Formats: sequence, structure tokens, C-alpha cells
Amino acid sequence: MSSTNKVILKNRPRGFRSSGVVIKDNKLLLMKQVLRGEVFYSVPGGHWEEGETLEQTCQREVKEEFGIDVVTDRLIYYVDTESRLNFVFACNYISGEINLGGPERERMNEDDQYHPMWLDFKDIKNANIEPAETKEAILRYFQDMEQPPFFVTNIKNLNKNVLLIAPKHINVPPTGYGGRERIVALVYDYYVKNGYNVDVISKDGSKYHTYNLNQLDNVDFGKYRFIITYTYEPELLEKLENSGRRVLVILENNYSEKLSYIKNLKQCESFVISEEQQKQYMDNLGISYDIKPNCIDMDFYKITDTVRNKDIIYIGAIGQHKSPLACLDYAIKNNLSIDFYGPMMFLESEENYKNEFLKKVESYTKAKLLGEIEEKNKVTTLGQYKYFIFLAGLEKQEWTEPFGLAPLEALACGCTVITQFQRGGHLSFCNESNSISYVDKPRQLNPSDNRKSVLPFDSKLVLSTYYPR
Repeated sequence: MSSTNKVILKNRPRGFRSSGVVIKDNKLLLMKQVLRGEVFYSVPGGHWEEGETLEQTCQREVKEEFGIDVVTDRLIYYVDTESRLNFVFACNYISGEINLGGPERERMNEDDQYHPMWLDFKDIKNANIEPAETKEAILRYFQDMEQPPFFVTNIKNLNKNVLLIAPKHINVPPTGYGGRERIVALVYDYYVKNGYNVDVISKDGSKYHTYNLNQLDNVDFGKYRFIITYTYEPELLEKLENSGRRVLVILENNYSEKLSYIKNLKQCESFVISEEQQKQYMDNLGISYDIKPNCIDMDFYKITDTVRNKDIIYIGAIGQHKSPLACLDYAIKNNLSIDFYGPMMFLESEENYKNEFLKKVESYTKAKLLGEIEEKNKVTTLGQYKYFIFLAGLEKQEWTEPFGLAPLEALACGCTVITQFQRGGHLSFCNESNSISYVDKPRQLNPSDNRKSVLPFDSKLVLSTYYPR
């Protein structure tokens, strides 16, 4: 495994590591190591090097250590330790016979031996795979290989300090029954019940009051793992942006107004709403963020944008005419994968277009018609794609369920949206700065110019969003 001396994260001095779970013929690729008589196993992997994506790191390390060629699929899980972050990908075997290489071959001696091997699935449970978290994670993955990426840590003492900023006139917990008071109370109670220490900036006199807004300059933001705010004053938000902490904003019912108000905040990238409002948001906007401590960890894989292993998803409503064909032809011409979703994309009068479309989908191996997508799987589905083509109708009865306000959801998930944003309505959040206009057929999609979903791994982005200074 290669190494680098560059320190990227001061509190994770060994930086980033990328590893691969390679499966062939119901066997797992492992390195058997015998160190002074003790036998243990490890998965392929090594340090990320500047200029690489995490996928490239994984492929390079497997080639260097084991001599075989693999292609990374999706992120399975990532591990946070005291010294580094390790991203573990599922890998597809391509070619080659395993043989020892890299630094392991140079270090090989009587007391320190390395033997690349394929271990049968049935033997994994009893194998001494190190570290222990890796073995547990692999067994968890084998139980359900379709589950979303998950988070693993061996850090026993996570920072569980949270700062909650409530509107000036609200006590925490509330003395009344207003909607805003209930939201703040839900957030407070949830994190307290989950073992977090919650400091509060709120109205003077509250039993749970820690600071007031006039004391903001005296607050040590560095002690908090993240900050939750229900206050939108520009001066406050500017201070929070410069605090070096992860900032989450609670949204009210007037979602569009607040999103417009805070959309230019560079560090406030996550939005949190109360559990009571989940159904209302889902019904009206089709978008949901749970208030759970774990979501602070679990959405990290989305921020790194290393899991977008599919190119285009096309969401169509009734009567799409030539549009699906135009998009499919574009994908074929540019060797892009494309998935289509929409049970009634063609009218009876468009039977000729439908037949031509289905014939091309069947012959193009990178095209697929998606089956029914459940509400609970919507965000996970969107998170897989780089581009999102949305041509559903403006009227609610013409939406393609369960996506509802799909462009908003796609933007929230980090996709590059291609849609008719000049038509207004629920497409008004899409504009030339965050979307691509769809006119008859997609514009040229240049992955090197795409917003962020296919850019190389950005350590600065990680630094500012997950482990800020």
C-alpha cells in the first residue's frame, strides 16, 4: 500500500484511505498476513494520493498489491478512526491472476509474510480479519448487498456537543404551543434523548437558556460537533458560516422563501426539519430530511460525490413524444448509462415512438427501464446519478410519483438537473446557474464541466463540511 506524508486533516493526520471488497466465484479477495506467528487478514487498500478520486485510489491499490484489474462499483461503507477516514467500495473483478506486489513484496521476510488469496464466503465468519470493524462491516454488507452506504467508527468518544439557536422570542423547551416552539422543542428533546449535550441560544429567562444572541461573540463554536439554527438573520448566519462548524438550518412551512433566503450560504449545506412536519413536507414538496444524529454521519458519502456510478436518470410524465428517444440517442452516442422512469411516458397516439424507444432500450446495454420506486428509496435513487432529466408536467396531477417536486429533490441530492426551468412553477428553483435548459434535446454534457458530482475528490470540501478546522 502506498503512502503520503501530506497532512490533509489535522485531526485525522493520516488523511484518507480507499479500500475494495472484491468478490469472485463466491470468494473474497484478502491479504493473509503472518506477523511473528500471528495470522490475520485484511482487505486491499491504501492511502489516497492528491489528484486521484477515491475510486482511482482503490483500483490502483488492488493492482499494486494483488496484480489484478478491478472496476469500482458503489461505496459500501466508510470508517472513521482516530487517524484517518477509510472509504470502502464494492469492486468488480475484470482480469488477471493474483500475485504479491507493491511495498508488501519488498517487506516480505520470515517474520512478516504476505499472501494474497481468495477466501471462501463460508470461512469469513471464522477468519481473523483486522481491524474488527472491517469484519463486522463486511458481514453486515453480505447480509444485504443493496443497502445504502453505512458509517462505521472505532472512535469511542465522539464529540456530542450541539449548539441550538432558536428565534429570539422562543423559550426552549416552549411554554406555549406555537408551531415554531414545537419544532425547536422536538429538536432539543431528540438530541438530548440521544445523549447529546445541547447548549441553547434563545430568549433570556428560559430554563434551558445558555446564551443570548448578544453574547454570540463570546461563544466558543469550536467545542460543538455541529450547529442547528432556526434563526435566519444575515449577521448571525455570516458568523455561523465563518465558525468552522457544520451548520444545519431548520426550515419552516414557507420552504420556498427560506430556501431562497439562504441558498447562497456556502457552508449551510444541510437542512433539518421536525419529525412532525415530515408528512407535510412529503405531501407538499416530496422532500424529507430526518432529524437524527446519525444523518450527520450518513450523508457524508453524498458530500464526497464518490457514489454517483450512474450517468442519467430520465423522469417523464404522460405523453413524452420524441423526448425519451432524443435522450436515449444522446446517451448511446456518448456511451452514457441512462435509466428511464415513468409508467405512462407515451400516449396511445405515440405507439410508433414507443415501439422504436423500447427496441433501442433493449439493444443498448447501458439503458434500463426502472420499476416502481418507493417513497423511502427516492433520495437514495437520486443520489446514484450525475444528471437528472425531468420533463414531467407542471400540474400536480401530472407529476410522476413518488418524485413530486423532483427538480428540488435532485438539486438537494447534488444532481445536475436538465429541465424546462423557464416554464416557472415548481421549476422556478432551477436556473442557468444550477441546471441545464432542456430544449428539444439535451445540451452537450461535458463531465469535466459538471457542477460537482463527477469532479475529483475535493479534500477542501471535506475539510469544511465534515471535519472543519
